[in-house]
Amino acid sequence: METVLSTGAQLLWAVIGALLGIWLPMLHFRLQQLRHPKLLGKWDSAYQGIDEPPGTWVTEKVDVSIAYGKLKLKNSNSSQGYDYTAYATLDDGVHLVGRWESIRPGANAKGAFLLTVSSQGNIMYGYWVGPDRLGARRYGRWVVGRDKRLVEEGKKLADAMRMPIRQSENESGIREHR
Repeated sequence: METVLSTGAQLLWAVIGALLGIWLPMLHFRLQQLRHPKLLGKWDSAYQGIDEPPGTWVTEKVDVSIAYGKLKLKNSNSSQGYDYTAYATLDDGVHLVGRWESIRPGANAKGAFLLTVSSQGNIMYGYWVGPDRLGARRYGRWVVGRDKRLVEEGKKLADAMRMPIRQSENESGIREHR
């Protein structure tokens, strides 16, 4: 009888430990997001398409919420008919690092992304990587903003990310970035 109770208690504590191992990180992430609610909600989005004509930006809406202890990005109203869900962690309060996956029935497209949150918290910009229709790995710029005007501003930030920083000295001898 004592052995059964001991085994039962050990099993109970193992289950409690396993559940806490799942729930505590999720709770911690949720509490972090309550302190940074600026990332949650509806956003406008544009990313460089790879199966479309050169220069095409796929536009859509993105809903950012919390699921499974991570930020969940779910798109809708894609100009090219793409459907995906992405999950990300917030690194250092500035970078969304995550993975995306097509949710179209029968599709197997998936990849990764890195978005940087702007200093004002109203634009996220960076890169995504994933397969084209033939399966070759490609990457492109991705911009998410609170409205379409901010998406256009974010495209400029994404362009600036690609340019090398040039330093020069002005008349006062102070080094400045151009």
